[in-house]
Amino acid sequence: MAGAPLATRTAETTHSARRDLTLEGEDRVAKIIEVTRNAKAHNMVQFDVRGKSVLTDYVLICEARSQAHGRGVCERVREGLKELGVRPEGLEGEREGNWILMDYGDALLHIFHPEIRSYYDLEKLHEGCPMTTWEDED
Repeated sequence: MAGAPLATRTAETTHSARRDLTLEGEDRVAKIIEVTRNAKAHNMVQFDVRGKSVLTDYVLICEARSQAHGRGVCERVREGLKELGVRPEGLEGEREGNWILMDYGDALLHIFHPEIRSYYDLEKLHEGCPMTTWEDED
């Protein structure tokens, strides 16, 4: 997987009561990124919002080429993490497929249709936070 390695976190998070003890923090984020990229999502961005958000530690944003592709990315992430005993705490927008939000407690994954991503511009909301991007694989 291309991109910068994730830093090790030593502090405990308190924003979510339901955690899988075998896959937390950076390990969970790395798995979400791996599965998302394997599902051919594009323009992947990760923001480290620790200390800036009480909701989560990481915000992940990616694009799907179509609604069906977005639903497929969502399903691959859900199944990939379910195999490790991790289930989303929340899931929104899967039926429509234009903007899917998967809440994994310490990580939020937004799967956007490109036009919807551009319109809401969540990247601007997280300006100033440490950011990692990945080049698309063809």
